[in-house]
Amino acid sequence: MFKQKKEFCHRNTNAFTLIEVLVVTALTVILMISSTALFLSFMASSSRVNYEQKIKSEGKTILDHVGFLLRNGKKINFCSENLTQLTITNLDEYETTLLIQNDGTYDRIASTSTATDTVYLSSIATSVNNLEFDCYENNLEKGQYVQVTFDLSLGNTDSNDPFDSYTQTFSQGILLRNTSF
Repeated sequence: MFKQKKEFCHRNTNAFTLIEVLVVTALTVILMISSTALFLSFMASSSRVNYEQKIKSEGKTILDHVGFLLRNGKKINFCSENLTQLTITNLDEYETTLLIQNDGTYDRIASTSTATDTVYLSSIATSVNNLEFDCYENNLEKGQYVQVTFDLSLGNTDSNDPFDSYTQTFSQGILLRNTSF
């Protein structure tokens, strides 16, 4: 009639305590957060490098095309400093004008010619600003010299985050061989 108390003298040691589970969970969360931040940082810098490569490639292509047109032109029609467009008379007597032109949606560097349609030198992915031509007489080389400068941007230029966009200024001096002012 007496109830006997059952004593548990044997304790199960195969289970984890609540404290151990909480500590392991907290450490796992900390590791996940730090690895996520590292991953996001890597992705942001990767997109920035991608922007830089695209901008440099496109800028070099534009400078090469403009340099080709200027070196192989016959005459530059009115050239001075701080011009936003430049008109060249080609060897075939047609005129080509280099300028920033809106294609209906975007401002792009364009080469318009009386012989052919407008050719856009910059892509729709980039934003073009500050196209400038500066023409000088080069007394040392007995020729003309044109400095071409422009800015190309890629990405969201309205954002304050430096990883959302990339802008680079391109500038090249071109010594002309066939032209006169």
